[in-house]
Amino acid sequence: MIYLRFMKTSFFSLICLFCLSFGYAQIDNTFWFAVPEVAIDHGDSPTILRFSSFDKATTITISFPADLNIPPKTIALGANSSTSVDITDRKELIENSIPNVVSNKGMLISSTENITAYYEVNASNNPDIFALKGRNGLGLEFYTPFQNDLNNQFLRDFFGPNSTRAYSSIDIVAAENNTNVTITPSVNVEGHLAGIPFVVQLQKGQTYSVRSVDELAASHPAGTHIVSDKPIAVTIKDDSVVRGGAWDLIGDQLVPVRVLGDTYGLTFGTGYILAIENNTVIEVGGVVQTTLNKGDQYSVDVTQPVLVSGSSPFYLLQIGGIIDEIGGAVLPPLVCTGSKKIAVTQSVPNFLILMVVVKSGGADDFIIDGNSTAIKSSSFQSIGGGWVAAELDFSNVFDIEETIILENTTSDFHLGIRNGTGAGARFGYFSDFGVLDLGIDLIQCEGDDIRLDAGISKDTYLWNTGDTTQTINVELTGTYSVSITKGECSASDTIEVTVNQGVFINDLGPDQEICEGDSLIFTPSNNSDYNYLWQDLSTDSILVAKVEGQYTVEVSNNVGCFKKDTVEISVVILPNVELGSDTIICNEIPLTLMVSNEYDVITWSTGATDSSIVVTTPNTYSVKVENICGTDTASIVVDAWQVEIPNVITPNGDFKNDFFFIDGLDDGQWELSIKSRWGDEVYFNPDYENTFSGERLSDGVYYYQLLEDSECNVYNGWVFITR
Repeated sequence: MIYLRFMKTSFFSLICLFCLSFGYAQIDNTFWFAVPEVAIDHGDSPTILRFSSFDKATTITISFPADLNIPPKTIALGANSSTSVDITDRKELIENSIPNVVSNKGMLISSTENITAYYEVNASNNPDIFALKGRNGLGLEFYTPFQNDLNNQFLRDFFGPNSTRAYSSIDIVAAENNTNVTITPSVNVEGHLAGIPFVVQLQKGQTYSVRSVDELAASHPAGTHIVSDKPIAVTIKDDSVVRGGAWDLIGDQLVPVRVLGDTYGLTFGTGYILAIENNTVIEVGGVVQTTLNKGDQYSVDVTQPVLVSGSSPFYLLQIGGIIDEIGGAVLPPLVCTGSKKIAVTQSVPNFLILMVVVKSGGADDFIIDGNSTAIKSSSFQSIGGGWVAAELDFSNVFDIEETIILENTTSDFHLGIRNGTGAGARFGYFSDFGVLDLGIDLIQCEGDDIRLDAGISKDTYLWNTGDTTQTINVELTGTYSVSITKGECSASDTIEVTVNQGVFINDLGPDQEICEGDSLIFTPSNNSDYNYLWQDLSTDSILVAKVEGQYTVEVSNNVGCFKKDTVEISVVILPNVELGSDTIICNEIPLTLMVSNEYDVITWSTGATDSSIVVTTPNTYSVKVENICGTDTASIVVDAWQVEIPNVITPNGDFKNDFFFIDGLDDGQWELSIKSRWGDEVYFNPDYENTFSGERLSDGVYYYQLLEDSECNVYNGWVFITR
């Protein structure tokens, strides 16, 4: 529960359109977002996430908890830095394109330190930005403001009957399992009638889209009431809104009713005021305009800045832009919010309008890019309540991607941006929505890191623990409260923290190798009251690992606390090396002896340590291989053919040298061909066994070819026959 003397406060910042270096916005380390569908035929890409850090380096993870097929993306961001992440390649997977169904498309952004986060549809002709609100965007009750004066474009009149259509929609994401969401549409929507509540159950990261039935302004679901039993985040989108000859996207992430205020500064355009309480009296410029009941909406057009206030908190959606191109944003309340320094980078040329609201005493104290005279108090006009406001035109003053630093030396101020080229407008308002919000009551587990954060840049902090720091770490169940001051504002907040009995396990250890045939026994705990779930869906308290793979266990208790661990097991084969049968080396052809290169140590008899050696000479060669599972050896005899071929025979019948006798033909099969000096073959035997005697051949020189059947030994030469 939050107790405010004024309203909520915080510093804020703005990034690329808006890339920031200083200042503060919706600062947090956890952001949920339901990505809206934007009509592809008009323009829905690129889609970009923009992040900024503060005084600590951080690691940011973008994940989709309900769809594990979308791999998480991790970004390292240095201190006081900004970065942009193009996620266009995932657009079709994460846009909530189908209404009235539960989808697994919720985006979770988590960071190890506080950051700001924005989602931008950066299409040149259909852009807008969605400032992510962190914990200020999570809640249990919402009403949805929409403009209901301008139609969405009938895109099929321009792109054909099969093109996409432009709708208004409400996109909801659950931050916890078993979240029951009750939706009471203010008008007929896809699948449901106006005024009839219906319930949707969502698991963590699941989404649900409420979509208008057509493109008419009267069909926009302004005043739709959303209630949940666990935290949700809500996005509103109004696609390709027609004004004059232009069509443009309007959208933002909502805040729940618990962080609304009753005083706002409307600088330009049209404000759509949506009541959350009955009998809410609305004043514009100090003049009573209307009395609204909960869910009722009232619009006001302004050409000069005005103060808008109510007898009870309410939503204010501002619509404005560049010429006919428009954008929109849900405004933060004025009281106790603001920043003294903001840095922005203009992303597109031409029009740049700064919408500034500040306490009257600070109008003379602005510095922009080091220039203390560029913004004068005469540019501001009083809007009441001690506030002054101005629309400052800085079109074509700054270069594209140039950092623009706006600061005030004495006062917190509020800044909105309108930036465009005439083809599309980007509209953003970036003050923090809360002076103080510890968030919803927590149910945590013993051993968890539980950090309570009262928000950045307050003047003083005082916890009921006696701590005076921005954050405290807690370990015990209890009621924790903090009081803060910031300027003239003070606030307090209380949170209940329940620390359930934790789960304590022996982790599975580092990734390991085991020998073939061996096994490992994993025993994460001996507690019989725990529940066990292994990767193979077995539920025993132990698991025997014998095969290679990833082993995972989740151990839980009966109050929902759990621990999870994973280990990778590799199986190492027992050493088993072979060099093959003894062999005979081919004539002058090298022989390669080879073993597997997966062994840790390989040692050859030659002294070599590679997995292969090349031999050219006869010998006995051996190898020894080793790994963690043992050793093995092998050897091979490598011989060479030893043949002696005569070059003369005397077949005269004296039984001396009568045959062409070749010594060494005992092994293998040999083919012999003999030709005359003119090339005529005079003898051929495919399996020669020393039987050629030159019978019926005249004396003279003949030429032979001796070929071993493996064809790796060939001998060519001549023999002289004489009698």
